[in-house]
Amino acid sequence: MEGRMAPGARQDLIAELTRSPHGDLASYLPMVRRFVDADPGFLAHAMVWGKRQGTIRDALGGMPLATLACRGYPAELRNNSLALLAYLNPRDLLHAWVAGKTFPLARWGKTRMLRMVHGYLRAREACPPWWERTALRFRQSLTALYALSMTKPGDDAQAILFSHTVSPAYPILERLKSLATHDAALIAGIIRQDRLPLLVCEGVLGKRIQEPAILAAVLDIMTPAELVKRRKALKRWGVQSLGATRGALAATIQRASKGRRDTLLTATVAAEALRDDDPVLAVELEHLQEDQFQAQPGIEGNWIIGGDRSPSMEKTIDKSRMLAGYLAKRVSGQILLIFFDQEPLVFDVSGKSYADIRRMTGHVTIGNGTSIGCVPAVALERQFRADGIALVSDGGERLPPYFVEKYQLYSHFLGKQPPVYLYRVAGRAYQVDGFGHVLSRNGVYFTQPEQDFLTPRCAAAGIPYQVFPVADDVDQYGLGALAETMRVRQYDLYQEIMGMPLLTLPQAFRPPKQMGHQDVARV
Repeated sequence: MEGRMAPGARQDLIAELTRSPHGDLASYLPMVRRFVDADPGFLAHAMVWGKRQGTIRDALGGMPLATLACRGYPAELRNNSLALLAYLNPRDLLHAWVAGKTFPLARWGKTRMLRMVHGYLRAREACPPWWERTALRFRQSLTALYALSMTKPGDDAQAILFSHTVSPAYPILERLKSLATHDAALIAGIIRQDRLPLLVCEGVLGKRIQEPAILAAVLDIMTPAELVKRRKALKRWGVQSLGATRGALAATIQRASKGRRDTLLTATVAAEALRDDDPVLAVELEHLQEDQFQAQPGIEGNWIIGGDRSPSMEKTIDKSRMLAGYLAKRVSGQILLIFFDQEPLVFDVSGKSYADIRRMTGHVTIGNGTSIGCVPAVALERQFRADGIALVSDGGERLPPYFVEKYQLYSHFLGKQPPVYLYRVAGRAYQVDGFGHVLSRNGVYFTQPEQDFLTPRCAAAGIPYQVFPVADDVDQYGLGALAETMRVRQYDLYQEIMGMPLLTLPQAFRPPKQMGHQDVARV
C-alpha cells in the first residue's frame, strides 16, 4: 500500500499537521491527495500520531475529512478517519461538517460521514452524564448537528435543546435554570460541585460573577487556557485586589502546573504579553511554565539550536528563542543556542526558561551574510558533544565556512553523525545588479525568495537530515508540535508514527471513564 515517495515528503506531512490554515480545512486536500496516491498507510498513522500529540485543531479535523474526499483512499483505513472525526468536540465536528460541503466528498464519504454523526449523537444520548456535559459546553453546535444531519433527537434531547425544558435525568441543567436566584455562597457551591464552565457562569450570572465568593469558585474550576485567554476580564473583575480571589488564582496557577503541552506554551507566551500590563501575574505564569516543563516527558541527549540572523531571516530570531525555551526544560542534557550570520553568538541555555532566554538574547539583531558552518565549527571549538542539531533557517548558505565541511569534522570528533533538523522558514534575499548593488525603486528594495543551498549539500554528503517547512505565521502551538519531532536517532520518529494503532468508531463512541462504563459502542 506504499508507493514511491519524494525525499522529505513525510516531513512535509508532519509539518502540515502543525500548520493552522485558520479555518480553511480545504487547504489540506493537496497534501492528503499526495499521500493517498503514494503512502496512505503512513498518512493514517500520522493522523493518529497528530491526535496523540495534540496538534493544531484544524489539522485534527481537516486531514481526516480530506481523506473522505479521495476516492482512492483504501477502504480498510476509512474507519480510522471517521473515528478521528468522532473524537472531535461538537463545535469542531460541526466545522468539519460544514467544510465538507465546500469541497466534494466521495459518495461513500458523504454516506459514512452522515452515519458517523448519527452514531456520535446517539452515543451521547445513551449516556446521560456525557450528553449533559456536552450540551452544557456546546449547546448551539449540538443543536446544529442534529438539524444538519437530520437526526431525530431523543425525547430528553428534544425537550432540552428545542423545547427548553429539563428532565430530572439531567440535574446539572436543572440547577442551572435557577442558579442566579440563590445567594452567593450557594452559587459558589453549585459551581464547584457541577464544575460549571466560565462562559456558562458568565452568561447565567451576568455581573454577579464579580461577587468575591462566586469569583473564587469560578477561579477554582477555570482551565489554564481560560486563565490566560480571560486575563483582562479577570483583572477588570478585581481578581488581584481581593484576598479570597487572589488565593483562588494562586491555586489555579498551581493546578495548571500539571497541565498539557498546549497550556504550557500558552502560558509561556502570555507571561511575556503580561509583563507590562500585569507584572505580578506574569511572574506567576513564568513559574507555571517552569513547573509544566518539568512535568513533560524528556527529550534525550545534548542539543545545538542554530538560529539564522542573516538579513533574509528577520522573523526567525524569536522562533529560535521559542524553540530553545521549549527544549531547554525538556532536554535531558545540555543546550547551546547559537545565532549565526558570518559569525556565531553562543549562549548556554541549559535549564533556562523562555523568559530567561529572551532576556539573555535581547540584544541579538539581524547581521550580515549567512554561514551555517559556524554552528558545528564553534561546537567543535568548545568540544561540545551534541546528539542532535536543530537549525531555524532558510538554508540560504552563501559564505564559508560551509555547514557540510564543518559537520564532517565535527562528526569525526564525536565518532557519530548527529541528526540534523532544518526548520525551514521562507527567507527573502535582496536583488542586486552585476556590480553587487542592491536594487530599489522609490526607496522600496526588490526581494526574491532565498534559495535553499543547505539541503542539497547535506543530501550529496550523506548527512542524516530532515526538513520541516515552517509557515511564516506559525504560532507557539505549531512550533512546540514540531519540537516534538526531534529524536537523537534518525528513524525513531518514523517508527514511532507507524507504531501508533489505528482507531475505530467503537472506541470513539465509548463514554469517557469519568462518565461511567456504559457500553454504547453498538449504536
